[in-house]
Amino acid sequence: MMIEGHHIGKITATVIVKSNSGSYQVVISLVNEAGDTANAYLSFTKAATKYTRKQLEACGFPGDNVADIHETDLIVGNKVEFDVAPDTYEGKTRLKVGMLFPVGGSGAITGKLSKDEAEEFGAALRAKFGRTSGGGGNLDDIPFAPDPVMP
Repeated sequence: MMIEGHHIGKITATVIVKSNSGSYQVVISLVNEAGDTANAYLSFTKAATKYTRKQLEACGFPGDNVADIHETDLIVGNKVEFDVAPDTYEGKTRLKVGMLFPVGGSGAITGKLSKDEAEEFGAALRAKFGRTSGGGGNLDDIPFAPDPVMP
């Protein structure tokens, strides 16, 4: 069983299944560098299909016909990066594989601020909103970058 955190691993198997809710999923079995295993479940619901396609591309899937990876070696052996984190569903918390990324193009944290840079950023926000402590102002007025779009 894989522990919580960021991992680089290889795909060991792929299969298409039908979930209890009736939606289809690609199950991608993974093994990390320590030999721990986990499964990623990529759903084909109306909301999830576009993300599933991007994740399959991150796994090296070259085609349009997802049936090509059902119980085949088409993407087996390919390396991916992924995070494992707690997820609560129907009152039960389990570790779950998150998004899959190509190695080096990942969900690994980049651009992390130093403590001094974070303090400087916090001071700039307080100055913008006229606060000297606590609160933080109206976050809707902060010029945040748009939500990231999957590559």
